[in-house]
Amino acid sequence: MPAQPHGPVLLAAYGTLMSGQINPLSRAARARMRSMGPCLLPGRLYEIREAAFVYPALVLNAPPNAPPVHGELFAIGKDDAEAALVLAETDAYENCHPDDPHRGTYRRVRLPVRYPDRSGSDEAWVYVYNRAVGNAPVIADGRWRGAGNSVPHA
Repeated sequence: MPAQPHGPVLLAAYGTLMSGQINPLSRAARARMRSMGPCLLPGRLYEIREAAFVYPALVLNAPPNAPPVHGELFAIGKDDAEAALVLAETDAYENCHPDDPHRGTYRRVRLPVRYPDRSGSDEAWVYVYNRAVGNAPVIADGRWRGAGNSVPHA
């Protein structure tokens, strides 16, 4: 995986991968993820409920007036090889299959992310939901806080 030309490999998280969220990602992977602070992503956030699981889903077909999705930007790994290991682990956690992108729950894509203070933007890897959201509730303010922070789908 090539490094970004201007710095580290970046990953933008908007849900269970953010700091403070509980997830089964290993301590080793988490130790290789350095938070760079908040970021804003394009798209719309939904709350997906499957059996006992509740998780956020980012889709890119948001209406033009939709608020941005709020996330956290991470620099991952100290070099490309270590970043690839972390991405492989986050791919497994997100049920993402880069070699067969249509197969998984999410697909990992590069998207522009903005900084909330408007100091600029970057490009980061982001997990985009790879299934239909159906009647899933919209998270109207674009902020994942855990289960139960959505509004009925409009």
